[in-house]
Amino acid sequence: MNRDKSLRSKLLLLLLFQQCSSFLEDVCENDDYECQHPDDVDGIGHLQHNKSQNINILRRLQRMSMLQCVKECFMTSQCIAINYRKNWKLCDILDKLPDGENIQNESGSIYTKIASWPKSLAGGCSKITCKPGQKCEKQPNGGLGYCESPAPTTPNATCIETFGLYRNLGTGIQFKCNNGFTIKGRPFQVCSENGEWKQLFCCIKKSLRPHDCGDIPIQCPSEVYKIYPTATSHLDVYCDMETAGGRWTRRIDGSTDFYREWSDYEQGFGRLDSEYWLGNQNIHTITSSGNYELYIHLEDFDGKTIYAQYSTFNVEDSQSNFILHISGYTGNAGDSLKYHNNMMFTTTNKDNDRWSQDNCADLRKGAWWYKHCIKSNLNGKYGYRNNGQIIWKSWKIKESMKSTKMMIKKTQEL
Repeated sequence: MNRDKSLRSKLLLLLLFQQCSSFLEDVCENDDYECQHPDDVDGIGHLQHNKSQNINILRRLQRMSMLQCVKECFMTSQCIAINYRKNWKLCDILDKLPDGENIQNESGSIYTKIASWPKSLAGGCSKITCKPGQKCEKQPNGGLGYCESPAPTTPNATCIETFGLYRNLGTGIQFKCNNGFTIKGRPFQVCSENGEWKQLFCCIKKSLRPHDCGDIPIQCPSEVYKIYPTATSHLDVYCDMETAGGRWTRRIDGSTDFYREWSDYEQGFGRLDSEYWLGNQNIHTITSSGNYELYIHLEDFDGKTIYAQYSTFNVEDSQSNFILHISGYTGNAGDSLKYHNNMMFTTTNKDNDRWSQDNCADLRKGAWWYKHCIKSNLNGKYGYRNNGQIIWKSWKIKESMKSTKMMIKKTQEL
């Protein structure tokens, strides 16, 4: 009888051991070393389970163990604690709580102060002090002490989360505009792949009525803006803030048909964020409100790019059939627009060119300031190399362009 009892006890202990072993296997992730080998980790800090701090988050990191999270805290200036959510392997690097604030209850979250952990976890960075908001990292040469540059200041905006982790953006800082300002773009600053900050937004005054793209604050992103070229008119345009001009036509992939009639070219067509023509009447309205220059950017199917710039650019009104005036060429594309200077605009249903045999618009499958017929044809049929009609002859006599942009901006007053 006693022998049977002893045997049953041993079997029960063996079963319990197997159950505990299976439990540990279920709880510990394959790459969570300190969970699988708790005896190998020295100086575990004080853990407060089901607690979290939800304000003053310095950085938010994914796919890491708790020990890695603690190390990140040691290497980030101002970090005094972490939140760790094991189920998501999500790590929050935390600044100190403001006076009067307390940590919150949160199921599944662990809160621990960095002071309860050994500083040796920071390795070589344990002796480096970074400026506020910066992180100690390894340099390419293997040295330590490199601190990332701080994010640039953003006028008229307030930071609402520091070093958050956002889908499709990566690590970034989120903002909101101050009272009296409206946001343009996505409200983030993100750290790009080359380690530089990129701003995706700006805050502009709600009362701002920009005459053209030149009145948009320089820190604003390239985007569609409403401009007011005259006291009684306004229109939406795409402002290319990298080249400081109002882009009024773009060809990139042939998604928009440019072989159109007069009314389409007069009013404009296409999508402002893709391929489009702003409209001859709109171009006239803008260029007649001041002195403007023209910038043309061209790209071939080998990825080579060139440009042509004209210091004077103007389009007359509909009564003149939108006569073109350009002068003052500079650039490396060659001057293929001079041939079309002082010409009226021509479309498939309104022939204003000087070719007596036929309509250049039908021959070149587009619309332009044709003469006899072209030296350039940026509104021609889209096609690969010799199968297209987007031509700039001073660069490539017969080969069509892959992409084109025509941009204008107001001439700087001396």
